[in-house]
Order: sequence, then C-alpha cells, then structure tokens
Amino acid sequence: MTHGFGTHIQWHHDDAIKTATEDCFERVQFAKDLTALLIQKGTLSTVISIEADWGNGKTSIINLIKENIHENHPNVVVIDFAPWLFSFASLEDLVRKFLCDLIMGLNILGCKSLTKLLKKYAGHYLTFPLQHSLKSLITSWISRKFGSPKVSIEALKKDINKILAQNDKPIVVIIDDIDRLQPKEIKMLFQLIKSICNFTGINYLLAYARTPVIQALSYNGIYDGDLYLEKIVQVVNFLPVISKFHLQKFLKKEIQKLFSLLNLQFRDYEKLRLSWLYHERKIINLLAKPRDVHQLVNQLKLILPTTHNQVNAADVIIHQILALKLPRVAELIRNHPRCFVPAYEADSYSAQSLHEEYGSGEIKPHIYLLKSLGLPQIEYNNALHTLNVLFNFQQEEVSFHSEDLRVSHPNHLQKLLHPGSHIHN
Repeated sequence: MTHGFGTHIQWHHDDAIKTATEDCFERVQFAKDLTALLIQKGTLSTVISIEADWGNGKTSIINLIKENIHENHPNVVVIDFAPWLFSFASLEDLVRKFLCDLIMGLNILGCKSLTKLLKKYAGHYLTFPLQHSLKSLITSWISRKFGSPKVSIEALKKDINKILAQNDKPIVVIIDDIDRLQPKEIKMLFQLIKSICNFTGINYLLAYARTPVIQALSYNGIYDGDLYLEKIVQVVNFLPVISKFHLQKFLKKEIQKLFSLLNLQFRDYEKLRLSWLYHERKIINLLAKPRDVHQLVNQLKLILPTTHNQVNAADVIIHQILALKLPRVAELIRNHPRCFVPAYEADSYSAQSLHEEYGSGEIKPHIYLLKSLGLPQIEYNNALHTLNVLFNFQQEEVSFHSEDLRVSHPNHLQKLLHPGSHIHN
C-alpha cells in the first residue's frame, strides 16, 4: 500500500516470533526450561502443555523451543502435527493421519522394523462401511500397503514400545492451536494422545487456550473437563504473564518504528504529549497482549497519514485504543460528537438544549451517554478516565485553542472523525 508519504506499508499479520533475538518479553529462559523437560527420555509418554488465551504468544514460545533444540540438542527428533489443517470425521481418520506424520518423522531413526510395525498399527484403524466385495478389495490393497493387521493391536503396541525403549534419541511431538478444533475433534485428539499413541519415549507438547478445551472435554454436566485434562497432561505450564512494563516498552517501540516508517515529524507539543502517553498506565493498560499492539499499529498505519499536522498524534492513538478495546464508547463519540465537544458543527451552542436532549442538567451529557451503555464498573471507570484525558473534561474550562491540534477543539475532532475532509468553520 502506498500512502500520501510515498512509503510502502506492510501490515502486521500477528506472526509469531521465530528466534530469541526477536523476544521482547524475556521469555527465552522459560522456553529453555520447557525444552529441558521435553527432551527427558523416560519409560512412558509424557504430556506437557502450554496454556494461555489467544494472542498471548504460545506459538512464539514453541518457536523458541524449536530454535533451542536445533541449536543445543540436535539429537532430538521433533515432529509437528497440525490436526486443524485437515478435516477428520472420525477417530480412525485422525489416527491414520497422525501415524502417517509420525512414520515420516521417525524415518530419521532408520529403523525399518519400527516403520513396519507402525504401518501395521495404522492398518487397525482402516475401517470402511462398504459392501462386502468392495471392502474386500480395499482391505487387500491396505494389507499390501500397510501390512495385514492380523496381530492384535495390543501386541503391536507392545512391540513398538520395545523398539522405542531402545532408541536413544528423545522424540517430541508438538501440537499447537488445539483450541481451533471443533469440540468433537478436541475429544478425539485427546483420546489419541491418552490411549492410542501414548508410545514409550514420545513426549507431547500441547498448546491451547484452556477454556474451549475444558468445555469440549466436559460432557452433559456429568464429566468434568478439568479432571479429564488432569489425567492426560502431566505438566501444565501457564504462559508467563507479560508485565505492563514490557508491554508499554513494546508499544513504544512499535509506534516509534511506525513513525519512522511513515517519516512523520512532530512539533514540540505533540512530542511532549506522546512522551506522557507512553506512561499513562490507565490508558495503555487497556492493551492486554501483543496482539492488541499489532492491531493498534495496523489501525494507525491507515489513519496517521491523513491526520498528520491536523490532529494531535497522541489523541489519535488514544482514540484508536478506544476503538480497539472499548468500541461501543468510540461509537458514542462518532454518533454524538456534540456531547463531547459542544461546539462541534454547531452555529450556536446551547448547554440547555444539549441537556434537554441528553438528560438533566445534573449530569454531563457524555456521562449520561456512557452510563447508558451499562458497562461493567471496571470498563466504565477506564472509559471515563480515557474520555477525560481525550477531551480535557477534568479541567475547569475546556480549551478551544487549535494550536495544539487537540480533539477538544471542534475542527480537530472533525478531522479525527472524518480523515481527509475539509474543515467547515
């Protein structure tokens, strides 16, 4: 995209970091500690989890683990399994796909007998609800390709475990984004991990948001998803919380990069207000995770070029934070601008007429509107504070001087709400 400053803009796609040099939140040590757990080779299959809500960096931690293994533990076999990339209607479909990926990943061991056994094991999960003659033809083809499943599944699993027990290379299977799956698919995946493919010496690293997984594993108010998950996952790791300090630092870095990319130059009063904003915790803390910062920067890439030198950059950022995190409040400003700047598009301002339209004179119009949203108390307090900062409501008299480009002046509020429009005095 080319904007008015002639610079090609690339949008943030919320991609996970790939290397330790990209880590802005001091999580490298956490990844190293998790790696040490994963590569321990035991007599059983160990399941380890990374749990966090969406957008907090689970995939970034996985990438740091992979980098650590590649650089420091080259003997470890790492197998990625992504069940959400394909559809599976049954447990058999899922098992076959997993075993196919497992066989390919374990080819590095050079053990033909293990490969043969795993193929036979997969053969037990090839079922077809077909006419007998057609089923016979398909079964014959399967026997040639995967081996005949004449040996019991228990005996095959025992033989597979014997070979894996003699293997000296740690094996790690990584399954990310489990919460992307449908509830029935999540159930099948955990059944696979717990009972079907819990082979000796294979450790699993699972990444998911806990709530959707618990809901999927719960059933009919009888089966407790939390208890079920406890039986499967031996080591639960909650993603380290990103401190407000780190998030503020990350926000400042990303916005400064954007200013440089757009070649934006600011006057002293804008620099001063921007410097203050980076430390205005009540507003900045509305951004809870890195994904919020990426989305904010994307919004700013679009609006900053059209508001530069017309609206104070700090006010633009505050308004975009509102639009991102408290969109109903930002919508109030769009739909009722005169409640926030009474002189907005008004030939003459009458406080009495405004109060008649938006409640009694005992309550200010913007507070009347804000209360009408019925926000939870914490959200209401955050919204009120942000509006006070944005429109100078805490001052005895609101400034209508336009030199500082503040949105408390009607001309600059118009430019914020209608970027690229002409100002009508």
